Amino acid sequence: MRAAGARACSLRRRSASSCSTLSAWTWQPWRGRRSRSGAGRLSVLETEAQVRSHATSVCGRGGWQRRRCGTAPHLNAYARHTARRLISLLSAYAVYDPEIGYCQGMSDLAAPFVAVLADDVEAFWCFESLMQTARRDFGDGGEGMGMRLRTLARTLEHHDPVLVHKLYLSGAADCLFAYRMVLVRMRRELSLDKCLLLWEVIWAEELAGSLGFGPRWRMLLKDHATTIAEFNLSALERERRTVPDLLTCFIADVIRCQRRPLLASVRETDDVARVFSAYDIDLWKSLNEARRLQTAMAGKIAVLKQASKKS
Repeated sequence: MRAAGARACSLRRRSASSCSTLSAWTWQPWRGRRSRSGAGRLSVLETEAQVRSHATSVCGRGGWQRRRCGTAPHLNAYARHTARRLISLLSAYAVYDPEIGYCQGMSDLAAPFVAVLADDVEAFWCFESLMQTARRDFGDGGEGMGMRLRTLARTLEHHDPVLVHKLYLSGAADCLFAYRMVLVRMRRELSLDKCLLLWEVIWAEELAGSLGFGPRWRMLLKDHATTIAEFNLSALERERRTVPDLLTCFIADVIRCQRRPLLASVRETDDVARVFSAYDIDLWKSLNEARRLQTAMAGKIAVLKQASKKS
C-alpha cells in the first residue's frame, strides 16, 4: 500500500514538473471564466451532486462509484484518481449542456485539462470554453464535422492538387479518413506534450488574430493598407471566415507529408486508412508549413476579391 502511494506521489510530481513549462498566460483567459456572474455561473460540485443523485436512483446506493471507477486493477492509484476526475468533469458537462451531453471523443479533449490543472473547477471551465467552438462537431446530423471536413478538403486541394486527385480516384476525397484528427484536434495522433504545444500555438494564434495580429492577418492588413489604429476589425472579421484556421492547415500538411505512400500504394479508401494507422509527425515543421499555407490562401483570397471588385 505504501509503495502504491509512493508511486502515485512520484507520478503526480512528474506530471506537475512536465506541465510547468506550459505558458500560463495562454490559459489565463479561460481560467478567469470561473468567476463570471449571471445564469452561466455553475458550481461543478453542485452539478456533480445532481449527477450522483440521478445515478443513485438508477444504480442504487454505492452503484455510482462502482460504475464510474470499478476496480481497474491495471491502473495505479494516481491513474484511478485522474480517471475519477475526468469522469466527474464529463458528467458535469453532460448536465451543463444536455443538448450535446456526452459523446465519444470528449474525453480526449478534456484529459489535457485534468492533467494540467489541479482545480476541478478551472479544468471544467477550460473544457467548457473549448467546447464552445467544438460542440458543433458533436451535434446530431454531423453538419459541423461535414463543414470542417469540406474545409480541410479545399485546403488540401490548394496545398497539393495532385494528391487530392489521387484521393478522389481512391474514393477518399471527402477526407473522412481525417475524421478523428479533426474531431479531437490531433490528440490521438500526438503525445500529450506535443498536443498541448499545438493547442497553445493555436490559441495564441486565435488571440492574436482577434486583435489583428499574427501570420494569417498579414496579407489582409496589407490588402486593407491601413494602420492598426484605423483598420476596420469587422471587415477583417468577415474576411477571416474564408481563410481556414491554423488547425485545418496543420492537418492538411500532416496529410501532405504522407504524399509518397499515398501516391504509391493507395488504390481504395481502406489503403488510405492503412497509411494513417502508423506514421510520424514533425510538429514544428508542419506548424511552419501550416502558417505558410494559411498566409498563401489569405493572399489568394485577397487577390480574388480585388479582381471581383474591378470587374
